[in-house]
Amino acid sequence: MEGHVEDVVVSDQATAPDAAAPGSVAATTAQQIEKVQSTPVAATVVTQQQLEAAQINDLQAAQKLEPALNIKFTNVRNIAINVRGFGSASSSATDAIFGGSPVYLNGVYQPFVGQAVFGIPELVGVEVLKGPQATAGGQDNTGGVVNLTTALPSFITQQKVEFQYGSYNEFLLKGTATGAIADSDKAAFRLSVFGVDQEGYLSSTTTDDKYFGTHDKGALGQILLTPIDNLTALLSLNYSTVTQACCSSAFAGVVTNYSNTGGVVKNNFYQRSAEIGWPVPWSGTLLSTYTTSGYGWQNTAQDNYQAAANIAYTFNGFTLTSVSAATEWEFHPHNGFTTTPGVSYIVGSGSQIDAKSVEEDLKISTPKGGPLDVSAGTFLFWDLLVDRAKTAYGPNAGTFYGTNSSALVNNTALNYLMLQAYDNPSTKEVAPYIQSIWHATSDFDITTGVRYSYNDKTSDFSQWTGNALPLTGLTATQAAAAITARNSLIGPYRSWFAETHQGMVSALGTATYKFSPDAFGYVTVSQGGRAGGPNPATGNLPATIPTTVLAERLDNYEVGVKSSWFDQRLIANIAAYTMYDHNYINYETYVQGTTPFTYLANAKLAESRGVEVDLRARPIDGLTSYISLSYDDAFYGSFTNSACPFEVTGQTSCNLTGKPLSLIPKWTVVGGAEYSQHLGAFLSPLIDKPLIGYFGADYTWQSSFYSGTDDSIYSVINPYGLLDLHAGLKFEDSSWDVVGWAHNALNKRYYTLIAATTGGEITANVGAPLMVGVTIRAKF
Repeated sequence: MEGHVEDVVVSDQATAPDAAAPGSVAATTAQQIEKVQSTPVAATVVTQQQLEAAQINDLQAAQKLEPALNIKFTNVRNIAINVRGFGSASSSATDAIFGGSPVYLNGVYQPFVGQAVFGIPELVGVEVLKGPQATAGGQDNTGGVVNLTTALPSFITQQKVEFQYGSYNEFLLKGTATGAIADSDKAAFRLSVFGVDQEGYLSSTTTDDKYFGTHDKGALGQILLTPIDNLTALLSLNYSTVTQACCSSAFAGVVTNYSNTGGVVKNNFYQRSAEIGWPVPWSGTLLSTYTTSGYGWQNTAQDNYQAAANIAYTFNGFTLTSVSAATEWEFHPHNGFTTTPGVSYIVGSGSQIDAKSVEEDLKISTPKGGPLDVSAGTFLFWDLLVDRAKTAYGPNAGTFYGTNSSALVNNTALNYLMLQAYDNPSTKEVAPYIQSIWHATSDFDITTGVRYSYNDKTSDFSQWTGNALPLTGLTATQAAAAITARNSLIGPYRSWFAETHQGMVSALGTATYKFSPDAFGYVTVSQGGRAGGPNPATGNLPATIPTTVLAERLDNYEVGVKSSWFDQRLIANIAAYTMYDHNYINYETYVQGTTPFTYLANAKLAESRGVEVDLRARPIDGLTSYISLSYDDAFYGSFTNSACPFEVTGQTSCNLTGKPLSLIPKWTVVGGAEYSQHLGAFLSPLIDKPLIGYFGADYTWQSSFYSGTDDSIYSVINPYGLLDLHAGLKFEDSSWDVVGWAHNALNKRYYTLIAATTGGEITANVGAPLMVGVTIRAKF
């Protein structure tokens, strides 16, 4: 059984200098489906054909075709990636406590999630493997792993260009060139570049600002070396920059009464806004018009640099592989958007991040064809992340946040106040692993694996007052009250050092039985994990808050069947699973006055149980279709000391046992079809090439879910479905391809995140509305 490591350096597309042509889309798609069907692991793949039909260029867009994959983000740093409900409880960044559903690009682990979600040149496949996979190498995981693949170097010379124009002035340009280096049959290259610019779809009615726009650029250079028959090396350099006016949480309503007592929320958002002279819009404005009265410069950017080497050497039937990479990732936020002018300082707030990592995955595999296949290796990982954070308040902070009866005290204490913080979490990981497949009979295999991961993590942390008005002119009593108000809002000076030494065991046992040449069933018992570490806490937190977070341990029980019928025209897979995540890493909230502060903690137990069905069919020539269904009942098995949601007052903690995990819809259904028809060479004699016409549709629907970790009734995202349409013409050899498309064709208005915040203000992020456009592809 293979885990995350893709055999990218030995693929037919990459290493066949005598091939007649580079792999076609149809051939690549068939290989991707065949790979999933041959492995006793629950998996769903978005093929190259699906990616091109839906104009998908990154993981964020691809998730709509992966029902077990759930991605939520508030910017390019704060991202949650979940598979089967597990990975990250919240999109809030956890620095060096890495997510439980890691992402790989051409077999290389991407430790900083923003680098893997946006800006991927020539994406040709997205594969989600479900359940623990760490005994095959790579990073530890709980819910599953995500494998991204790009087009690889070819010895056949070829160039491709793609242009796309769409709604909100979207302008996308991609280009690639590949071929042999100096006519050699030992070295080939591929260079891919891309750029996309798009205006935002959320408009400010106060200024001309627009939000949820993007400006992304990137390049991927690859060199394939085959100096001798048994040695292959793929060397790559990857750079991308992502700049987004994202993701502005705009006003969507106000909580005026507590749900558990019916009592009035004192000094609520309506009252606070009146005090600073800011009119509050109608609560339905955001969703009905995609406009907001909020304004301010909003810009979050990331720069990603990665060098990687994927090497395979075969000797005496053994294969030695090495996957090495060095990564640098930078994050630069400028969070100037506000729904309450003057409360936050115009320079904005955020965390400036500089992160570096080095990884090595060295593995040896025994010759295949015997009764026992064994692979063993060691995964090594190091990273250092430096976080320089600030939270700045403006000239109205005293009026908005102040609770003292004296306006002078409130204004002196809180106006132009700034919190600054620093931490530098670092990880050293060593993880040996071994996995074997015993071919007990021609129809019966037993796969076993074990892994031990040792994580040594350290972090220095400090926070301090970066700016404050002088207390001159205040009496001693007033000065003491001002200091108390400051500490209540941002906390006093605090520093600590934390270090954790955590060992985790992963294990795998799978029994596979082949019912026929086209069908097999499997039963799996496995264990995975997610390392904890120093707690990236900031703000006014009690000294009793733990400075470290425990590691997760996940137990997985699964049964599945994979089958194909009618000469591969119908593929039907089904899997059922139960997962128990012990010490589930989650956010708790400490409330000082009316101001909430969050920090990482551990819920005793979280559970996820469900069923997944994947069908692909070619009922007639020219028609391809698919449908994937995921039922995922993910809930807290034991969490008695959770933070309470905003609408619950008078309680220091709440019991969420039995309540759903955040971000996870219980039902997700994805389906689509495309029909193509040969039209002949009706452009002859002008162009003597046969044409193909095609059209298709994709539909995604998901049930409601909580977008907040405390399961607040004001964080519920209602069910919604999205319809995408496309139709186009292309030459049979795909030298030219023109397609028109509509995304969210029914113009569904929906939220992606929503929460109650200070004073009961409900803020929300809106999903992309109807977008239409045209894409032109050419290769020569």
